[in-house]
Amino acid sequence: MRFFWSCVLSQILTFTSIAQVISVESLPPVVNKASLTNFNPTFSEKNKMLCFIERRGKKESIMVSHFSEAGTWSNPHLAFTSEKASLWTVSINSNGSRIYFDWKNDIYFIDYLGGSSWSIPIKVQFPVSTEWSEHSPSTSVKDDIIYFARLVRDSTDWARRIFYSKKELSWSSPRELALQGIKPEHQHFDFSVSTNGNSCLLSLSDEIKVVAHNYFGLRRDSAFTDFQEIDFSGGRITWISDDYSFGYG
Repeated sequence: MRFFWSCVLSQILTFTSIAQVISVESLPPVVNKASLTNFNPTFSEKNKMLCFIERRGKKESIMVSHFSEAGTWSNPHLAFTSEKASLWTVSINSNGSRIYFDWKNDIYFIDYLGGSSWSIPIKVQFPVSTEWSEHSPSTSVKDDIIYFARLVRDSTDWARRIFYSKKELSWSSPRELALQGIKPEHQHFDFSVSTNGNSCLLSLSDEIKVVAHNYFGLRRDSAFTDFQEIDFSGGRITWISDDYSFGYG
């Protein structure tokens, strides 16, 4: 049995397989508060921290909630607020010590300082952040590999490409990962990789109808392939656990 959580932090999805939803239920109001738009949740499996974006008018904030041993969520606390520039995706790392996010067409991170305190935003420098637009960051379990999408201009049109970079003393020159059987060039999309690097989630949405189609793919050398569309019409799915047992969206 598999579990995914749907758009706007509003529902829990139960799966019989990676592509079939059999039930839907609501999340508790302490996280999914009425009158607020909450989206793009990710989860730190080791210490059970939920990270998501909250929208209040034109202001967007990164919020964090902790899941207790008693099975309850804490009241979310503020990690970062953007007054003007939009936040599209966030990704908390495996041990909950760092949150990556795309902001102002580049990738940034904030570090956990304890309690409800987080550092100021720090930009992930070149060659990850460039003159192009980078978004949808996610990292490996050891935080030494970063995956991200980049919008680039080829000879005739704009195109989205998926890359990864390894960190030793600094981030290496990014290498491309192909998406076999999927063409997201002319659609909005979210992309995330499991911390073990073996699978990915891809959510595509039409610019006009804003209808999300969610896909699950497996890593084969330098490509993600064998994509299956997940049978779900309730919005974007944005995170998956390493054992594919549960996720969020």
